[in-house]
Amino acid sequence: MASSWIKGFAAAIIIVLLSISCRKLEKQIMVTTEDPESIGKKTAILAGKITDLGEGAIQHGHIYSLTQGLQSGTLRTELGKPSATGKFQSPVNDLLPGTKYYYKAYISDGTTTVEGTVKSFTTSQITVPAVMTATVGSIARKTAQSGGDITDDGGGTITSRGVCWNTAGNPTVSDSKTTDGTGSGTYTSNLTSLQGGVTYHVRAYATNGAGTGYGNDLSFTTAAASLPTIAITNTTAITTDGLIAEANISDDGGVTITERGFCWNTSQNPVVSGDHLSHAQAGSGVFNVVISSMLPGKTYYLRAYATNSQGTAYSNNTTITTAKGQPVVSTNSNAGSITSSSVTLGGVIVSDGGASITTSGICWSTSASPTVTNSKTVDGQLSGSFTGLATSLLPCTIYHFRAYAVNSEGVGYGEDRTFTTGQITAIVNTISISNISPYSAVTGGNVSGDCSAAVTARGVCYSLNNNPTISDQKTTDGSGAGVYSSSITGLNGNTTYYVRAYAVNNAGVSYGAVLSFTTLDPAAYVTDADGNSYNTVTIGTQVWMKENLRTRKYRDNTNIPEITVSADWNALTSPGYCWYANNKSVYGDTYGALYNWYTVNTGKLCPTGWHVPNDSEWGTLISFVGGSAVAGTALKESGTVHWSSSNASTNSVGFTALPGGIRYPNGTFDFLREYGYWWSASSSNSNYMGAAETKVNSLWNSSSHGFSVRCIKD
Repeated sequence: MASSWIKGFAAAIIIVLLSISCRKLEKQIMVTTEDPESIGKKTAILAGKITDLGEGAIQHGHIYSLTQGLQSGTLRTELGKPSATGKFQSPVNDLLPGTKYYYKAYISDGTTTVEGTVKSFTTSQITVPAVMTATVGSIARKTAQSGGDITDDGGGTITSRGVCWNTAGNPTVSDSKTTDGTGSGTYTSNLTSLQGGVTYHVRAYATNGAGTGYGNDLSFTTAAASLPTIAITNTTAITTDGLIAEANISDDGGVTITERGFCWNTSQNPVVSGDHLSHAQAGSGVFNVVISSMLPGKTYYLRAYATNSQGTAYSNNTTITTAKGQPVVSTNSNAGSITSSSVTLGGVIVSDGGASITTSGICWSTSASPTVTNSKTVDGQLSGSFTGLATSLLPCTIYHFRAYAVNSEGVGYGEDRTFTTGQITAIVNTISISNISPYSAVTGGNVSGDCSAAVTARGVCYSLNNNPTISDQKTTDGSGAGVYSSSITGLNGNTTYYVRAYAVNNAGVSYGAVLSFTTLDPAAYVTDADGNSYNTVTIGTQVWMKENLRTRKYRDNTNIPEITVSADWNALTSPGYCWYANNKSVYGDTYGALYNWYTVNTGKLCPTGWHVPNDSEWGTLISFVGGSAVAGTALKESGTVHWSSSNASTNSVGFTALPGGIRYPNGTFDFLREYGYWWSASSSNSNYMGAAETKVNSLWNSSSHGFSVRCIKD
C-alpha cells in the first residue's frame, strides 16, 4: 500500500518537471529604454531596444508624461508590429519648451506588455524668433510700406509682430512701430505719420515668450517736404474788438505744423513778424481762434498762417470791419499826490470806439467797478492822456477807481484799480492824574484810532500855562498804540500844573484833553521806605495819612514778603502783604496794599515818626466826626469814582477813606469798591466802612486776614 503511494507521488513530480522544462523552451518578448536620439524645443526622438520578439510581438513604442510615475497625462507612440530585434525610435511632437518629461519603451504580444525602465529628458528653452525685413516700397512724404517674414518662431508662440522705425538706425519696439497680428509667416506693415524728406531706418520684429527678435535694418527716404497749404474758411461773431476766425490746413507739406494762427493789421498782407497774432494749437486740419484786442469801427486785413520746417505759408487777405462801440479807455495804474482826503488820478483814451468822444474823466467808489453814477471828475479830454483830482475822500480808506470816456455808443471804462488814502494823526486821551506828591505826579495816555499811522513817540507834556505842547516840558513813554503811564517828576511843591497826553506819527502831533493838578504842600507830605509819597490831613489833634499805605518795605528798609498763592497765604503765620487780586498795576496805586496782622504787629510798618493807630486813636477820630453812627459819611471819599454807585459820604474832614476790599484767610479776595477794612494796632481789631452805610464798625478778625492800613503821626 505504501509502495503504491510513493510510486504515484514520484510520477506527479516527473510530470511537473517536464512542464517546466517545456516552458523554458518557449521565447519571451523583451525591451529596454534607451537615451533619446535628439531633443528639441518642442520635439524629441525617443529610443528603445527590442532584445527578444518572443512568439510574435504585435505593437511597440514609447510611453511618456510630465509626471515621473507616468500616471497623469500619459501619452504613447504606437509603431506597430516590430519586424526585428534591435533599436527603434519614436518621434514625439507638441512638447513644451524647457520642460522635463519622463518616458519608457514598451513591447506587447497582445497578451503581455513588457516595459523598459523609466528615463527622463528636458526639452530646449525657447529662443527669440528669427525674422527678415521686407523691402520698403510705396514711399510717399508721410507713408511707406514694408513688412516681415518670420522664418523661425523660436519654439514659442508669436504674440506680436510688425515693423519699427526711427531716424537713428537699428530701431526697436520702443520707437515708432506697427502691430500686425500674431503667428509665423509673412506679413505686410504700413508706416504712417512720417515726415517728408527724412531718412528712416526700419526693421521687422516678432515677439514670443523669450523676447523680441529683429530683422535686418533697411533705410529709405520719404518724398521731399513743402510749405503748408492754408485758407480762411469763415469769419463770425464780429464785435467791437474782435471776431472768431476759422481756417483749414489742407496739406501740412509733409512735415509737422509747429505753429498756426492768424495775423492782422490795418494794412494789407500782415505777417507773423511785427503784426498782431492770435495763435492756435499746432497741427493740421480745421482750426478756429477767438481774436480780440481790435479797436471798434476799424477795418482790418486778416490772414491765416501755418509754419513747418520749410517755412510759413499764408492764406489770401480777408477784410473785416469791427463794429462801433463804447470808447476804449485805460486807467493809469499809479495814483499820485495821495493825502488823507484827495488824490490825483489819470487815464488814457485808447480808442474813440468809432464815434466821437463827448467827455471823459475818473470815477471812484469804495466798491469795485465804480461808474459815472458814483463820484467822478469831468475832465473833458477827447483823446490821449488826462488827469483829474479826486477830493472829499475819507482817510485810511481803500477806493476803487476807473477812467471813463463817453461817446454816442455809451460809456467805456478802464481797468478797475485801487488806492488807499493817507493816514491822520493819532487819537490820544489823557489819563486822570494820580499819586500827586509835592514834587511828582502820575498820569499817562491812551493812543487809539484805526486810521492813525504808527505812533513813533508818545508821553505827556506839562507847563504852568494852559494848553502845553511838546515844546514845553514832556515825558517820552515809548511808541505804538494802547495805554501808557507817564511819571512827572522834578515839580515844585504846592504849584498848579497843566498836563495833556500827546502822540507823534508821520501825519503830525495829536493831543489829549488838558488836565490840571496842584502838587502837595511839602509840609503836609510823608514818604515811606519804599519811596511812596502820601498826602496828610490834620483832623482835630491828630495828623493822618489821606491814602492807604502801599509800602513793600519796613521803615528799616527790609522787605515785606509778597504772598500771591492762596494756599501760601492761608498757611502764613508770619508777616506778608499782597495787592488786591495780585494786580498792583490796576489796584495798587489807588487802593494800597493789603497786610496781615503779623505785619502790623512788627511795629515798624509805617514811616519813621508814624505808626499804625490803636483802638483809642481810632476812637478819638470817630468821636471827633460825631460818633460811629455817622463817622462813615464824614470819613469816606465822596462820589463813585472809587466807591460803588451806592456810596453815601461827604468826606467832610478830608480823611478820604477808600474801599480796598479784603483778602480772606483762605486767600480769596472780595468787596473791592464796596468795603474798606483798616487794621488797629490793638490786638487784631479792625474798623470797616461800607459804601451804602453811614457808620464805622469795629470787628475782631483773624490774624490771617488781609486789610488796608492808615498811618497816624506820632
